[in-house]
Amino acid sequence: MTVDLPQFDGKLVRIVEAGGASYVGRCEYLSDEYNLHEYGHSEPGLMLACFLFYEGDIADVIELEEADGPYRPFSDPYGTLEEEAAEDPDLIDEFLTSEDDDVVVRMLRCLHDCPNLEPGCAPAYRDAVLAQVRELAAATASDAVAREAARLLERWG
Repeated sequence: MTVDLPQFDGKLVRIVEAGGASYVGRCEYLSDEYNLHEYGHSEPGLMLACFLFYEGDIADVIELEEADGPYRPFSDPYGTLEEEAAEDPDLIDEFLTSEDDDVVVRMLRCLHDCPNLEPGCAPAYRDAVLAQVRELAAATASDAVAREAARLLERWG
């Protein structure tokens, strides 16, 4: 299936990979020239947070309506993208240092439910993540980020 990727730049979308997995987020279109220069791969794609989906790996892209519920603009507190990233401290760092508050808040919500932060589980991982969240809570200007960081730290910190 050929999808006109540039039309989704800046939009809230669900990307369905060729293997069937789906990911939700606000995307950025990256041209084949940009990807060749930055990543050494000449194929256009869509970036969600720090995950790049190349055109050849995308089965479908669905533009989503922004939800008007508690997780606006999303319909869920977090998704598969955050769950997969929560397994890797380097990816957690990418999410928590994003300039997009929605990306940061969704990762904090995911980490709130993350069994890897239970006392005694993966201590180096746990300590590093909680230290980063403490720093984020102290430095953020976003009420939403501060609220979610405090909630996470109340549970795990």
